[in-house]
Amino acid sequence: MKRCWLVVVIIELIMFYAVEVRSQTPQPTPTPSLTPSTAVVLQPQPVLPSHSNFPDSLTVDFYATSTAGQKTLETRFFMTVQDPQLRVRRFEFDFGDGGKERRDPAPVYEYTRPGIYSVALEVVAEDGRVIRIVKPDYIRVGDRLPQIDFSAEPMSGPAPLKIIFKVINIGGIVVRYRWLPDSVMVTTAADSLLYTYTQAGIYSVTLTAVGAGGEVTKTKKNFIVVTAPFLPVAVFSAAAVVADSTTIGSVSQKTFNISNVGSADLIVSRIVVAGADVGEFKISPDGLNIKPGSTGLITVTFSPTSRGLKSAAVAMIHNAPGSPSVVTLIGVGVEPPSRPPSADFNGSGQVGFDDFFLFAAAFGQPVTAVNKKFDLNQDGVIDTLDFFIFAEKFGK
Repeated sequence: MKRCWLVVVIIELIMFYAVEVRSQTPQPTPTPSLTPSTAVVLQPQPVLPSHSNFPDSLTVDFYATSTAGQKTLETRFFMTVQDPQLRVRRFEFDFGDGGKERRDPAPVYEYTRPGIYSVALEVVAEDGRVIRIVKPDYIRVGDRLPQIDFSAEPMSGPAPLKIIFKVINIGGIVVRYRWLPDSVMVTTAADSLLYTYTQAGIYSVTLTAVGAGGEVTKTKKNFIVVTAPFLPVAVFSAAAVVADSTTIGSVSQKTFNISNVGSADLIVSRIVVAGADVGEFKISPDGLNIKPGSTGLITVTFSPTSRGLKSAAVAMIHNAPGSPSVVTLIGVGVEPPSRPPSADFNGSGQVGFDDFFLFAAAFGQPVTAVNKKFDLNQDGVIDTLDFFIFAEKFGK
């Protein structure tokens, strides 16, 4: 009987051990499947070390086998991924003429209308990044170069001379124009340009038209004649002068300029200050005579007598068009930093017995405007704490 019981116990121990071993044996982790509808993996072209070393604009790119055609253009686009670690969830080509492609990473596309087209590629990666590459004016489809001319109205006059240039488009598709009326180039999609010449001289004008068939340039030499202006022209460096925040009782200064860009003397006969806080500002000088091409300087002095925002205006009467000219004046007055009360109550230069008797007379009294100087710790009470401060300064 004992032997049978022992056999049963041994069998149960063996079965328990076998179950424990199976439960602790590592099981293989199932590999998740990835279908084309959830991810697209492209082969790297070329392979770079790691996308972490490159901005997104270098991680993904695209190119076309042909970018220019005549009446129509059929070309193939290729999306390239330089990072083998990048997994693309979805992408979209935008061909610039309304056409799009979301399935084929190397689509063949046909442009059927003349024009200049910008192409974009947007890629959404598995890690959530959105990468967008845009190539402006990438595709050009056109059957001929633009043919252009231009006119100007007026073509001469005194400076400053405002001129309206107008394009005469004889033929061809044009998407933008580059004007060179002086030394500065102006780019615009409009077929007209308003330009102001401020200096006398004879100017050649160049117009470049950018079209589907290419670029064409037309230059008219000695086209615009600008003579010297017949009157003084006043130009102010500022419409408002803002003074620094200034402590009450002190002063701060600012300046502004008056330039004469005309051909005659600019005479500023009178300079006056007016406004709500006229007493807070002073102007110098009170008149100017400025030669053509020269500049005059006006100094504004701000001396606040109270705290807060202060404003006024300076009016200048002169012999140029637009007189009188007005410049706004603004300043802020601030309180000086407060100083702690001194224990030298009688102002003798030394804290002594005379100061002690004065302090003793005020001890224990309510603080008023008259005796607040005895409240040395400024807690609103003349008490023992103030006495300790007085005692520490006694004899100094």
